[in-house]
This record gives sequence, structure tokens and C-alpha cells, in this order.
Amino acid sequence: MRTTSTLLLALLTVLPWSAAFALQDGEIDPAFGNLEGYRHTDSTAAGGSTQDRGLFAQRLADGRVLVVGQGAQPAAQRAQVFLFGPDGVGLVGLITFAQEFVLIDGIAPAQRGIGVDASERLLIGGTTADPVDELYDPVVVRALPPDYTPDPTYGVGGEARPFAYNEDAALLALAVAPDGSSVACGTMLVAGTARYGFCVRLDPNGALDPSFGAAGRLMFMPPNLTQTTIDAVAFDAQGRLLLAGHVLHSARVGTYGFVARADAGGVLDPTFCASECGGASVLQSGPGYRIEATALSSVGQRRCFDVAERADGQIAVARFPGEYFGGRVDYARYRDDGQLAGLVSFRPGDGVRGCGKLVPQADLTAVIALTWIEAGLQYGGVTRLLPSPTAEQMLDPDFSAAGLRLRAPLPGALVSDSNECNHVLVETTGILCTGLTRTSDTPLNLDLMLVRLRNGVQLQLFADGFDDVVPPTLR
Repeated sequence: MRTTSTLLLALLTVLPWSAAFALQDGEIDPAFGNLEGYRHTDSTAAGGSTQDRGLFAQRLADGRVLVVGQGAQPAAQRAQVFLFGPDGVGLVGLITFAQEFVLIDGIAPAQRGIGVDASERLLIGGTTADPVDELYDPVVVRALPPDYTPDPTYGVGGEARPFAYNEDAALLALAVAPDGSSVACGTMLVAGTARYGFCVRLDPNGALDPSFGAAGRLMFMPPNLTQTTIDAVAFDAQGRLLLAGHVLHSARVGTYGFVARADAGGVLDPTFCASECGGASVLQSGPGYRIEATALSSVGQRRCFDVAERADGQIAVARFPGEYFGGRVDYARYRDDGQLAGLVSFRPGDGVRGCGKLVPQADLTAVIALTWIEAGLQYGGVTRLLPSPTAEQMLDPDFSAAGLRLRAPLPGALVSDSNECNHVLVETTGILCTGLTRTSDTPLNLDLMLVRLRNGVQLQLFADGFDDVVPPTLR
């Protein structure tokens, strides 16, 4: 490590400024945060709980950085809202919500849907244990700028609970519209054993929209399936809903992925796979959806998904291992008519774990956040794929030779079972990665981490050589 650092410093001393800057572009921005490129918030010092995990980041109009994390409770998680200064240094606010969100798969974040509307109101969706029947109950809460305290006028008593019947229902995804309305999706238990994918729409005040879908719900359960879960939802440029998730087939062994599209009214779009999306890549399809032919994992193992529209109108889907330890990341592109445009998979090190984030950029390159294991150590990372990646040429060659791996995201961090990159905020000049890091052997001492990397070329190794550096005192 010391040799690499010395060589880099030597190059910077002899290269002209333009070349030296090119070497730095895409690496950690030393002007951000309180540790020369990192924003490390010790859970105890910040007043939070003992397990703060970065789940979402948003740059506000006044320049501040809003970060939503999760904090551990004895049997659940609570949402925490952090407000940092524009450069990531000052912690100017910290709010902890009262709701305790239950874990759905043991790996993925407790609160599964987070978004900000045009007025910078923050919506957080998750799943709680219903106090009446103790079953899973989806809930959405809202926080208001400028200090992001909970909004008591949203829903009923500050909580929007879109279900009022005695069945398990888990919220797994949330899409927030500019006007503050939202679409919440997930999975629910119906008729005793079958699980249906569902979506509901909440108006800007948190009330259930009865005109959405059928009687206020979009229910997704194509023929031949026993369980369906909607794990990701997003709006496209036309206001339609893009859906992705996983299913269990009645005659096949394995967990299969699907992608679907619905109109703004909550009805499956008949122009998507209108003529039965065919080919070897399709297990089953129908107007509005397609189920992939290749099983993602064995039966019952929950996956994580992210879905977004590209600038050219194609639908981008990223599939992460979720609770399937040591899996791969799949990146698929679909045309407007539902036909597959391309699919690539990658499995760095000993495999990826947990969930991640997909952000298609305007130039059609895809930025992906992920967490993976290599030689017993866990790493948080970011990579960028070509606009049309193939198995032979997948990573963007302008995104540095390192391609994928990022080092543990904090000087001095332990890397046995911590250090994650759960979410990325892609800006014009940089990429913010949020996650957690472990700084001691105490099991619960997992702290919030935010790091900013310059955007434009592929990210170099995360803090290569940091083991030789004594971190400065937190300020």
C-alpha cells in the first residue's frame, strides 16, 4: 500500500496540472466531509442510536445534504434524518422518527421506500407491526423542511396506513411524485397462503386514492404463480409506473425476476409485451409484464431490485442478491415494448450481498452502488457501466482501471462484516455514496458514512493506501 501511495505522489509532482487533475478526477473529493473526503458520523457523538446506516441522500436547494439512515432498536429499526452542510462538514440537524420499522429480509434496510417531492418534503415508507393484530402493516410518514421534523397533519396523526384489514402486507418500495403524492408497493398475504404484489396511491395528504387500480389497489398476480413481490417502483417520463420484483412459479423451482409497466391509473399497460414477449429469455409474459426464464436463486430467497427509466426511454433494472449471500448483480435493459435489449451480470470477489442502487445518467451510463465480499472482507463500492454493456465489454473504460472495487470507506475502519454502499446520489460534479462503517469490535458500533467522489471518470480504489494514514481528529 505504501509503495502505491508513494508512486502516486511522485507522479503528481512531475505531471503537468492538467494530467495531475485527470488522475484525481473520479476519486475521493478531499474538500468534502470531516475526514478529507469522508463524512463520518459516530453514532454516539451524533446523538443517534448505535447502528446508523445510510439509505438515502438528497441535495437540497440551499445546498445542504439530507441523509436518511436507520438506527437499530431491540427488535426493529427507526428512521433517522441527518442534515449536513453543503461540504458535508457541519451536522446541522438530526431527527429520529418514533415508528419502529420491522426488518423484512434481515439484510435490506428496514424502511424500503424514501423520496423527496418538488417542495422538498420527505416521505419515508416502511412496515410496522400492527398494534391490533400484530401483523405486518405498511406505513408512510412525512417530514417537512427546513428542519425535517415529522408532519403531524399527514395521514392520520402523522401516519398514512393504506390498509385496514387483517392480512400481512409489507411495503417494499415507494415512488414520490413532484406534487407529494406517492405510490407504495410491496407484497401481501391473500387467501391464507398466496402472496400478491400490490401497489396503492396516496394523495399529497396521505389519503388512499380509491380511483387507483381496482378499489384503490393494483394487484399483481399473473397465472401459474404462487407468490409475487413488487420490490421496486418508479415513474417514467410519461407518468407510468415501472415495476420490478420476484415471483415463485407453481411448476418451476426457483425465484424468478419480472418487470412490468402500469399506467398512471394503476392498470397494467397493454402496450408492454402486447404481443407476448417471446424468446429464450422469457418464462412467461402477458400484456403489461414479463417473467424472466432464468432463476435468480433457490425458492424463498428474497432478492432486491431497482428500476429506472433511461434518457432514451429504455427501462433499466438492477437485480441484487438480497438475502442470497454471495450472489451476483444483474443489469437488464428493456425497450419500450417490453422486449429485452440487453443483460449483463457481474460477481466481484466472492460475491455481492444485500441491496444496492441504480442511477442511469444522461449519457446512458449506469451508476450502480453495491456491497461485496472478497477474501473474508466486506467492501462498499460503486461502478459505472457502458451505455450498452456486453459480457465482453461491460465497465466504462473512462471510469479508471480499478473498475469496480472501492476500499473500506473510512480510514482505520474494520472490514470483517461492515462497510457498505447502499445508495448513491449522482450529481453533476460528484457522486455521494451513503452506507455504514465499523470502527471498533463492538457489535453495535456501526456508524453512518457519507463520501463524495468526483464524477466524470471511473472511481479509483476507495482510499487506496489509507491504512498507512492516521485519521485526523473529528471536527
